[in-house]
Amino acid sequence: MKKLFFRAVSALTFAAVTLFTTSVCFQSFFTERKANAAEKIITEDMSAQLSYDGDLDGLVLHKTKLYDDLENIGGYERPSVKTIVSDYEKSPQHEKHPRLMITSDFVKTLKKEVNDPDNPKSWWFSRLKTRGDLLYEQLTGPSQKDYLISYEKCYETRIPGIDGNKSKASDEFRYKIMTFGMLYQLTGEKKYADAAWVILERVISFKDINPWHDLDFGFFCQGYALAYDWMFSAWDPDQTAALEEAIMRHCFRPANDAYTDNTITRSQDWTNAVVRGVYTNHNHNPIVNSGIAMAAIAFMDKYPAITPSLCHDAFICLERDLNMYAPDGMTTEGLEYMLISVDNLSMLFSSLETSLGHLYGLDTCPGMENGKPIRVIHSLESDVGELSFGDSHDLLLTYPGELYFYKHYDLHGFKSEIYDRLKTGSANDFLRNVQILCWYEPDSGDQKINFDKDMNVGGDAAFATLRSSFEAKQSFVGIKAGTTLRDYFVHLDQGSFVFNSLGVKWAADMGKDNYDLAGYMDPRAEDNRRFRIFRLRPDGHNTLLINPSTTDFGYEFNKTAVISTESSETQAKAVVNMTDLVSSKASSAQRGFLLTDNRRSLVVRDEVALKKSSDLYWIMYTPQNVKINGSSATLSSIDDESVQLRLDLTSSAKGTLYKEPAAPWALAPKVEGQAENEEYTRIVYKITGASDSVNITAKLTPLISETASAPDVSTYGAISSWDLDNGSGSGESAYMLGDVDNNGLIDAVDSSQVHEHYALVSTNQNVKFNDLQEKAADVNIDGLIDAVDASQILAYYTYASTASGKLIPMEDFKTE
Repeated sequence: MKKLFFRAVSALTFAAVTLFTTSVCFQSFFTERKANAAEKIITEDMSAQLSYDGDLDGLVLHKTKLYDDLENIGGYERPSVKTIVSDYEKSPQHEKHPRLMITSDFVKTLKKEVNDPDNPKSWWFSRLKTRGDLLYEQLTGPSQKDYLISYEKCYETRIPGIDGNKSKASDEFRYKIMTFGMLYQLTGEKKYADAAWVILERVISFKDINPWHDLDFGFFCQGYALAYDWMFSAWDPDQTAALEEAIMRHCFRPANDAYTDNTITRSQDWTNAVVRGVYTNHNHNPIVNSGIAMAAIAFMDKYPAITPSLCHDAFICLERDLNMYAPDGMTTEGLEYMLISVDNLSMLFSSLETSLGHLYGLDTCPGMENGKPIRVIHSLESDVGELSFGDSHDLLLTYPGELYFYKHYDLHGFKSEIYDRLKTGSANDFLRNVQILCWYEPDSGDQKINFDKDMNVGGDAAFATLRSSFEAKQSFVGIKAGTTLRDYFVHLDQGSFVFNSLGVKWAADMGKDNYDLAGYMDPRAEDNRRFRIFRLRPDGHNTLLINPSTTDFGYEFNKTAVISTESSETQAKAVVNMTDLVSSKASSAQRGFLLTDNRRSLVVRDEVALKKSSDLYWIMYTPQNVKINGSSATLSSIDDESVQLRLDLTSSAKGTLYKEPAAPWALAPKVEGQAENEEYTRIVYKITGASDSVNITAKLTPLISETASAPDVSTYGAISSWDLDNGSGSGESAYMLGDVDNNGLIDAVDSSQVHEHYALVSTNQNVKFNDLQEKAADVNIDGLIDAVDASQILAYYTYASTASGKLIPMEDFKTE
């Protein structure tokens, strides 16, 4: 009986202590814990099993690592745990806060900048303070409970934020912590830390931070790290102890388990999403691993036994994502998710620089060196849109992490454009305020990077971009190639293209659909449910369909479309070999793209050798107005009908051109709830019963008016005849009278160029105009290029700048 009595008393005592320590995490109990009580055991290669004393409750670093079979493809230093410890101990920020992304010296400089009304950072600080003061009132006012996130245990879904589906709890946590943390650093006002504590106290009380969704886990870890580091001097001993207990329970324990395979193997169906997050090869990886590593660095003084090991593991697992950028700087996910990855990498990289003084080759590995991802980002963008392949939206998204990479790689050229977009954008506003204060450095005379106009990137996400210039109203074509993967975020969009010119999106990619659609996030399901969704299939892109049917509407999986490019001063071409993708239907299939007319117009030519009689559908989606006229169409901007593009088609077999709503095809699988695409029109050129070898040639010619010249599409021959050196097979170049630089506009630049040309001719100097420019410059068609032509061009520019509706062409324009 005595034994039973003592057992009962022990059990009740244990339960009481457990309840006490977990329910009120910030009470003085934690101040009695011994600082750094964990035994500091560090080995060179982590081959031995490491155990810790009771302060970590028997936490073990296991022998076998989840990443043991991860091949180092080169460029990574893979620092040992001992090296990480040594680098931290030698760092000027050793045992100092803040040390993530910013330092006390940086804050001193930043305070001067934000108090200088002539410095752009003062505007961002004012914006941040306005938002922070509002958040403070919300979190400390009588309606406080309305602004506090609540824990909802989820499975493979994220904890909702205070406004439900419009936000996520972990996102709110991170951006509010960063807002209050930066304001505390810059003002010294403790009220901002007090407001942050209201949020922290709520999150500390959570049983966990939703390890069933890796994004929640990663963002919560980032928030914890910055809360502890940026407001360290504001916390009293109880608050400090509560944060230290919470990070162990919420982050370090699950992270340590995720980096080991003592109970979990990759062959299992993981229920702990953190495991997937640390080892995956898409954008979740840098979010989770950066969150864990940043937390480890922030708490390294408190937990020196485990945090260097967690950093070590995070760096190695991060390689799996970075390997996807090799060799050209592009991943299969598309531009939108690439930007998300870059933004989170910027937070980690900047934290490593300030705290450890090293990036350990993460920034110089294949695909990352010389800022390749930033160069790819710019190559995918035009002035009004982008090649938004995969699960991206054509929105010219910009994240402030780009500014960090500009600074880190000493890049120049598009920083002002990035800054302007950030200033006018709305997405991620609160994070932007803080990150811009960290990384933006105004440039004087921000010169363009010496980018090539054309880029060709290989691999599974192969693409090519061709353009007339990097200036406004450029002609831009983006072409997707690569491999048909059954993977997250990818579409069956090989051979598809976008075309922008005159500041208008003419041929567009409709982008991703609703992630809540059945099967959307299940790409590897045997029934291919993801690829039943219209926007993800070939028929939802600007491509050529061969004999679509209910059972066969697209491409074969794990097949590759190879792309090649060639450029000259006035033209550029890309050729996509589509044979592998449609091998059951055609013995050969090629799609050629020619940017011609001094890089202003686009020719698209398909050449297929069919295996049997087939129906062919040439399709293009546009958000602009469309008027069909026989085998041609006139597209006009929905914002200004005088800005137009002419589409001409011809083929070796009789075809019919028509337009229709951009709804899923009648033969396509039915998916309830998918987008109706009302803002788009589908242009179709159909050939019925084609056989043997067939070609279709389309030309997209940007126009200022309907009477501007557009060369006959039939003059463009076989793809093999497109010789850029001598122009053979590319048709007669188009020009518009008065448009000397052939950019689709008649403006003061054209007038200045005519004046310069006239001056050179008058002084017997070498002239710079080619034949095309001379035709465009002689606006009065008198065989001379002189001041009269320049004056008439300037007069027309004045007229066009003030006129409304459709413009009179230069040929009919008369000056007073």
